[in-house]
Amino acid sequence: MGSGVCTTFQLKNQERRKQMSAVTEKAAFPKVHTHKQDGWELTIRCEGVYTEFVFEIAQAGDPKGFVTLNGPNICVSVGTGQHTCPTCLTTVKQFPVNLSKGNRLTRQLGEELRNKYNLEPDWQFLLALGKKAFEPYDKYFS
Repeated sequence: MGSGVCTTFQLKNQERRKQMSAVTEKAAFPKVHTHKQDGWELTIRCEGVYTEFVFEIAQAGDPKGFVTLNGPNICVSVGTGQHTCPTCLTTVKQFPVNLSKGNRLTRQLGEELRNKYNLEPDWQFLLALGKKAFEPYDKYFS
């Protein structure tokens, strides 16, 4: 009887493997990743990957999401929030950014510091922070 239970268990596992043959149990990408350094925090929220080519934005398989930089009484983000569409004049959620563009997104965060707070970014620090934060997404760089 013990071997019958074992055989049933083995058959169920084999059945499960057949059902899951198109996927593995490994996560495809980190959903949320944060890197902290010297009182600053860069957070990446990944919503998934682009499923098809999007002109000038992404290739299929590129991760998409939002990036936020928090510091002492400062918060800027790229790919989050709302904006008004100039064509239809309605407020829409911003399109998720291509997370494979790590350096470009870090530069955009620096420009947001200029726009929102009228502060000059320390580019060397920001780019180093961004490089560390985007390491889990390096395999997506094209």
